[in-house]
Amino acid sequence: MYINYSVKPSNVTYKKVIDNKITGEGEKEIEIDTYSPFSWFEVTVRSKSTGEIYLQDGFGMAKGYNNYLNRTLKVLKRDDMQIEFKRNNITATAMVWVKPAGNINDTTQFNMSTDCAYFEFNPRDRVDTATAETTATPTYRLGLNR
Repeated sequence: MYINYSVKPSNVTYKKVIDNKITGEGEKEIEIDTYSPFSWFEVTVRSKSTGEIYLQDGFGMAKGYNNYLNRTLKVLKRDDMQIEFKRNNITATAMVWVKPAGNINDTTQFNMSTDCAYFEFNPRDRVDTATAETTATPTYRLGLNR
């Protein structure tokens, strides 16, 4: 089974004072735009009968996960599974794909292709280039001298 997700974390802006005594410029205030530390997304896959967790992963440093905006997760177990998606302060899109043959009783309503058209041959973590239209982009701007 493959779980593919994309997230758009909330953005926060804050100001920070930096000291440039070495260069003789004095203190400067900079404005920092970055992902909210309270933005997170979590995927949990567990056995429906025993509750054993097969996979728990996601986005967000607050939960101890990485900051990849797009991920493909792979679960190799065969079982009756429960998939949970939890989030905070974030917009997320997730897609789950399983091979229909052998997993779904009535496969007549499906295209029997065993290939998943939405995933790469070898799923991997990847960092996409952030753009203003898709996600918050960390930027740094120098402010006025204090």
